[in-house]
Amino acid sequence: MFNISRTDSFKAQEIVCKLAEIGAMAIFGPGSIETSGIVSSMTEKLEIPHLIYHWKTKPRQSQDYKDPKMTLNFYPESEALAKTVAGILIDYTWKSYTIIYENEENLIRLKDILQIHQPNGDNLVTMMKLEDENYAILLKKVKWNQVKNVVLDISTDKIVPFLQAAKLVGMIGDYNKYFITNLDSYTLDYGDLIESLVNISSIRINNVSSVVMADALKNINAFGEHPLEAHQMPLEAALIHDAIHFFVNGLDAYVQNPNNARMKPSSCSDIRDSPRSSQPSFGYGLLEFLRAREYNGITNHIEFSLKSSTQQEDKEEESNESPKRGSRTEFMLDILEYSKELKQYHRIAYFDTTKGVVYERSEDDKEEKIFAEIQNKTFTIVTRAEAPFIFYNSIDKNGNPLLGNDQFTGYAVDLIRRIQGQLRFKYIFKLVDDNKNGNFDKEKNEWNGLIGDILKGRADLAIADLTITYDRKKVVDFTTPFMNLGISILYVKPKPKAKNLFSFLDPFKTDVWIYTGCAYIFISVLVFVLSRINNDDWESSHPCNQDPDEVESIWNVLNCVWLMMGSIMGQGSDILPKGSSTRIVTGMWWFFALIMLASYTANLAAFLTSDRLSSTISGAEDLAKQVEIKYGAVQGGSTMRFFQESNYSTYQRMWATMESNADIYNPPSNDEGVNRVEKESGKYAFMMESVPMEYQTKRRCTLMQVGEWLDSKGYGIALPLESPYRKFFSAQILKLQESGVLAQLKEDWWKAPPGKECSPIEVPHDDLDIGNVGGVFLVLIGGCLVAFFVACIEFFINVQHVAINEKITHWDAFKSELAFAFNFWIVTKPVRSQSNEIVSRKSTPQRSLKSRSRFGSETRSFKNKSTRSLNFDSSLHEATSKSLLNLH
Repeated sequence: MFNISRTDSFKAQEIVCKLAEIGAMAIFGPGSIETSGIVSSMTEKLEIPHLIYHWKTKPRQSQDYKDPKMTLNFYPESEALAKTVAGILIDYTWKSYTIIYENEENLIRLKDILQIHQPNGDNLVTMMKLEDENYAILLKKVKWNQVKNVVLDISTDKIVPFLQAAKLVGMIGDYNKYFITNLDSYTLDYGDLIESLVNISSIRINNVSSVVMADALKNINAFGEHPLEAHQMPLEAALIHDAIHFFVNGLDAYVQNPNNARMKPSSCSDIRDSPRSSQPSFGYGLLEFLRAREYNGITNHIEFSLKSSTQQEDKEEESNESPKRGSRTEFMLDILEYSKELKQYHRIAYFDTTKGVVYERSEDDKEEKIFAEIQNKTFTIVTRAEAPFIFYNSIDKNGNPLLGNDQFTGYAVDLIRRIQGQLRFKYIFKLVDDNKNGNFDKEKNEWNGLIGDILKGRADLAIADLTITYDRKKVVDFTTPFMNLGISILYVKPKPKAKNLFSFLDPFKTDVWIYTGCAYIFISVLVFVLSRINNDDWESSHPCNQDPDEVESIWNVLNCVWLMMGSIMGQGSDILPKGSSTRIVTGMWWFFALIMLASYTANLAAFLTSDRLSSTISGAEDLAKQVEIKYGAVQGGSTMRFFQESNYSTYQRMWATMESNADIYNPPSNDEGVNRVEKESGKYAFMMESVPMEYQTKRRCTLMQVGEWLDSKGYGIALPLESPYRKFFSAQILKLQESGVLAQLKEDWWKAPPGKECSPIEVPHDDLDIGNVGGVFLVLIGGCLVAFFVACIEFFINVQHVAINEKITHWDAFKSELAFAFNFWIVTKPVRSQSNEIVSRKSTPQRSLKSRSRFGSETRSFKNKSTRSLNFDSSLHEATSKSLLNLH
């Protein structure tokens, strides 16, 4: 047994020559990479088996390097160990982590880990070199990068100081995970860190529960003052133990065969110039025999790669990356997890080079362990005051101060209580400082709001109206959404027009009605004038008289007005012009009336229903096309980011408008945006998420949601990235959703207080009420009143004529005429007196004109006169006879 410096190659060479001269059958060591190379080269020349037990890899800088043929390395082969560590990390499914290494040789061991992730993938892998003993500076950089997972590949003596520094900077906790690749890390004494260590995992190759380990400890403790336990066995000691026992057992078996070559002493001076013997030596034959053997030692199963020593295969070995002869490629590693209860590492799984990761505990066991952690944990829940999710009050209704969780009420509080009732954890609510949900601040290069508190380790959970977005999911985890929503437009409700009884006049403007009335009067007068000029409109007063002495025209002013009125009303008339000029004018008037009547009828329905509820905008398309109504969204919120990152042309135009006046149209909060919509009635629209919009529209009756959702997303509870508790919270949210509890909670918190509910928006209907057509009834009533007034005037005039002609008092005449008018059973009326008839005959031309205006022919007028004359009463028989004589 010789002790040499790690870098004293000359001394190592002298020892090898000395051992060869005394007939050494094998050489173990040295334990350093620096000097084992020269020893391997010399033992190859001397053909003495060389057994080593340290990590070793092929020098990358040497192209002529050949693996020594007489060396067996009991330390796992570097390539196989790197792939094993990579396989364990793949099973961990870490999305991002930082690799901290000590020197360049560690990178060789970690190269397979770096090949796990694609360059353009979402996973983030950071490399950091441990250059000095000021570990806190390095750890602060890791914390600044907001990476919770660390792969630690450093020497054994630096592990505990590093973890102590991690504790000081707040890098040890429920959401920080460490994977230590050092195979000796399980032997360390962590001292004061025992109560703080959580989520620390490591690997080991020693089988602490094997019979070989027990026998080894028995022998070791027999010579030592301080007993050594299984979890304190260093890897180097275990490898030396296995190497010696492996060699001794193999040697005993090898020498049992008499055909094997015998040992011959050799010296360094004899081999410098002598060629290699064609006959296999004792050492070479023994090494080949050992390479083919298997052994179960402290470091579990030992097996070496097999390669023949032909020159052809030697050349193949130099050109490929396959395991070389004498390397230990088949091994098993225990995957360890530190337990605060046991105050040491315990095995949770193992990695076999053929089977991969094999867990010794089921998924149910893992979930039970996490569930127990939840029950013993107090969660810090960060939120922000936003109705109806969180209401914050420091005093109660009576003015008494409120403390702790009693200060918080709202939908989010009730949701956490429902989840807590199933998971049975403790919790503390607190408000975020800046009252923001969380966005990445490019100037400060950090996240703010709720997301920032999660990333900085100030909170375990974040709950509010927190939208699940792609950027946020890259830095934190979210539970299953507890509420679905989308972006919509908040706008004022349109005010219904006041009822207008004369809405039937709306199809035409006032000037059109004036022009139409003027045209009506003008055409009436024009027909009257033309009828007096045109001879065809003058006719005989009696149709039987073909050669009258005088002719008369029925087209007085009243008849002209009646003809024009019947035409434009679409009812026609019982008298028509006969002259060419009057017919032309009447035809043009009919054409004018046709167009005006059709236009009026077509627009009347639309104007009668113009007071139905209708908005000036119906969706995002309408907003993007116009410039009068301004619009915006909360500055820096997920709604604004939706428009900013959208590829849809309409949303791009809207984003350009919002960005051009960002400070003016984009308020800092939802409340300010809602107040502005209400204040600038009809001049401003606010884009916000549908859930808080629904809450506002149920309390502010002048506001409403316009159009459909522009997207679809959800609110979720945020947790630190890769939190082990996410699965449990998501499961409880699903249960609450399926049982209808979430819907009931929303109904309870979103509905308006009693007596303050907004009436629902009336659905427009096709039925017209009296408010739409009441003016037509007023016109009808007005016309009836005018007709009644005219009838009264005519009645009193007739009473006066009767009183004069009959020489009776006006009162008697009034009573007589009134009684006759209201005696509905009398259908005939007698002529009052002869004088009245004479007066009637004298006034025949005027009566004839009037009669023609009513009946259209002289024949009907004559028959009326004859019929009226022949109806007489017995009391007036004589007078009537004289009248008939005179008439004859």
